Amino acid sequence: MFLIDASAPPSDLDASTVLQLDALCRQWMFSTMAKNLMLTVLKTGNTAKEIWDHLQRLFQDNKGSRAATLESKFVNLKFIDCNDVDDYCDKLKALANRLNDLDFPMNDKRLVIQLVNGLPEEYNTVASFIQQSMPSFDAARSQLRTKEIRREQQSISGSHTALAAANINSPSFVAAEVRHQGFSASPIHRQ
Repeated sequence: MFLIDASAPPSDLDASTVLQLDALCRQWMFSTMAKNLMLTVLKTGNTAKEIWDHLQRLFQDNKGSRAATLESKFVNLKFIDCNDVDDYCDKLKALANRLNDLDFPMNDKRLVIQLVNGLPEEYNTVASFIQQSMPSFDAARSQLRTKEIRREQQSISGSHTALAAANINSPSFVAAEVRHQGFSASPIHRQ
């Protein structure tokens, strides 16, 4: 920490070791940042402290505008913009976590309210139940998963029923049924 917080290095470290630790700290910082950010920071910092200070200025100076952008994404995210319940919940949670990281805390109730607000009409029943009981975000997610699984099963069951009905009315089924009943499919009946 002394490399980035300007505190004095431990007395048992010589200057050569401090330089090596500084190089290691810079390497660690560079390995965790995007390439375009790395290029920006490389131009301004020679020591770990200079790089750290530059990063702090970059990210804390625009904290408010970044939080406003994330808040807008958070309140405008809808279920229809996602692949399924898990994708929707993961995106909401990721936005909430990023807002928390910017010192704009997002409590669990706010997260659940937004989760419900972004749901389509077919989720109205479970959404109403979630609003009334106000469970944790994880419990609400589980309820939505259960609803999604039931919808998928009903859809599959409906497809099988429609397929069976279509097969019953097909000419080959009718001919097979006629043969089974002992009638000829031709206009001339057996005697």
